[in-house]
Amino acid sequence: MMLNLKQSSTLFSLLLLCGLKGHAQSSFCEVDSFWTKQKKFIYGFQKQELLNNLSQDCQRMLDYDTRFAAQEFQRFSNLPSDLREHFGATTTPWEIAMVPQEPPRQFVFEEMWGIRAWDLHDKNEVKDFLNGKRSVLPLDSAEKSRSPRTRVFESPHGFTTGTKIGTFLVLNTSIGEAICAELNRQKAAACNEGLSKIIDLMRFDYVSLPSVIDESLTDKKYETGIVIAAKKIISKAESKNPGPSHLYDDLYQSFKEAGATDKEAQKKTWDTLGILSTAGPDLGDRMSLLRESAYSDKSMVSLIAITSATPLLDYKSRQQNGETYSYPKGMKFACDNAKPYHFWMTAYFASRLINAGMDPEAAAMAAYTAEKGYQMMAKHGLRSNSTVEDFPPFHDSNNNIRKDLAQAASGAFFGATGKAPNIDEGMRVLVKAAVPGDTNTTVDLGHSPWFLPPRILKFNEVIAPNSVFKYFDATIQN
Repeated sequence: MMLNLKQSSTLFSLLLLCGLKGHAQSSFCEVDSFWTKQKKFIYGFQKQELLNNLSQDCQRMLDYDTRFAAQEFQRFSNLPSDLREHFGATTTPWEIAMVPQEPPRQFVFEEMWGIRAWDLHDKNEVKDFLNGKRSVLPLDSAEKSRSPRTRVFESPHGFTTGTKIGTFLVLNTSIGEAICAELNRQKAAACNEGLSKIIDLMRFDYVSLPSVIDESLTDKKYETGIVIAAKKIISKAESKNPGPSHLYDDLYQSFKEAGATDKEAQKKTWDTLGILSTAGPDLGDRMSLLRESAYSDKSMVSLIAITSATPLLDYKSRQQNGETYSYPKGMKFACDNAKPYHFWMTAYFASRLINAGMDPEAAAMAAYTAEKGYQMMAKHGLRSNSTVEDFPPFHDSNNNIRKDLAQAASGAFFGATGKAPNIDEGMRVLVKAAVPGDTNTTVDLGHSPWFLPPRILKFNEVIAPNSVFKYFDATIQN
């Protein structure tokens, strides 16, 4: 039945009136109630479909996240090598590495973005440099006279996670503590203190963890160990059968081989995982901005080699034994999204706070809250905070946010307790708790304080980010 213009105008007026306060229960507003019920029914159906086919939908979500990158890989890989850097401005190794196939990841491994700052052009030249068979482009006097921080601050690339979260949460202490209280009211103050420390650690323009980078790149013992690790990881990535190894173990053993004590090796391993997590495969472009005489060229090139090789090793190890090279031994995750940095960044934050004497649960809370802040404020790629408001609750963009949060929550507990909860189970919890909320969920979501900005309240309603943390917390406590 078609409505004429007058009928359509009347219906629109009724729907508008139904949205006004005080009229929601009026008899003529039943049509509004009808559409609300229909919407909930559709979302409920989408939720159940997602839960029933989570591993298959993982692939579809990845296709959504990587469709542009897959097209760009085909275009970019066909360019002559001397033209790639000039015409590849719209393509990043981070995007290409997310494509869960061997050729794109092999390409990222071979190219090693960022190494041209050292006059190196591919993986083989990197190997020669690390083995002492090749020199690199010397710094000119102008570059030597400028500190890395000066050069980075002059870059046009905007703000990093640390600055974004810092501006939003540190300058609004009550908001930071309120967001912490959503996870555990009794430990909100300790969580907020830890969050402030995380933001101080991260705060920098374009390049994060400046103090950690500075300490690592000026340490000769670190150089020895990271070079050993890079050569080891390159060799494994070149192998058809790299074996059942894992990134954390390879880093730790390499620093031990370099003569570090157990405590030193653990610290250097965690610092490396933190540095790698600041940019993933895009680390090369950021490292190239930091090149200066005080910093070890071999350490910087080694870090680029490692972050370029790990997506390929993730693919190969999953094909051979079902585990992902980048994650701790024994962990399984259905999605090969090449973004283990969401796991390791929160793990690193929590580990740092534990070493500073913080309670494990509060440390995990602070680390996870930093990730929540990032996800709420991210504006890049196919994601922005507006997608939560503009797209349906179970749109692939929102599901990708849930994937990142599940990884981050697991990482936060791994860094705080040494136990890594199941990421796939965390994803299921997030889906169950999302709008429309599952009345059968075992997670007590609590209530968000009324004074939180609307963006956070909407994010909590649609994504239900607190559900996975509370579920993992209860699982570990038991």
